[in-house]
Amino acid sequence: MKFSSSISFFTSGKMNGQAQPISFRNQKNQPAYRDQDHFRHFAPKFCISFLFCLILSSPVFGQSTIFVDADATGADDGSSWDDAYTNLQDALTDTDLDPGDQIWVAEGIYYPDEGAGQTDNDQDAVFQLINDVEVYGGFAGNETSLNERNWQAHVTILSGDIDGNDTTTGGIITDTDDITGSNSYSVVRGDNTINSA
Repeated sequence: MKFSSSISFFTSGKMNGQAQPISFRNQKNQPAYRDQDHFRHFAPKFCISFLFCLILSSPVFGQSTIFVDADATGADDGSSWDDAYTNLQDALTDTDLDPGDQIWVAEGIYYPDEGAGQTDNDQDAVFQLINDVEVYGGFAGNETSLNERNWQAHVTILSGDIDGNDTTTGGIITDTDDITGSNSYSVVRGDNTINSA
């Protein structure tokens, strides 16, 4: 039997008081499978093939880790600790970021006005969170697993002290009287994001 390139699905409701099964029909509205036993063997195979195609076309999450280390001296492309971005902004604006990716940030101080496309001392500069991308700090810069990080020993600071003249203790302001000069209006922003950011 020759089939057309498209097969339509028809459901027939009750006929003569009995429920009718779903049938496959070709473009001439003839049953694609006249033999009901044949149909029973065809349907499960079709469903499995259809589901397999859906799985293959679904996005894959958790694909990549982007690395950030202010002390890195490599290619500055975020692909490893050696070649880590030196600015967090570069990781957050990486065009290769996909849902499920993670950004690992090594110990150090990171400012929102630093990185490609940023203007030095811009008070409007901010770290903008991204849906479905997780940002973690507390790394020494050699970890291979998220469980290895120690955020108490390897402090990662996102600072609004863009002109670098606040009085700090290890990069942390402990008293608002120690804030001087121009600082960012906001350091981290999560607007227009969901709780996965």
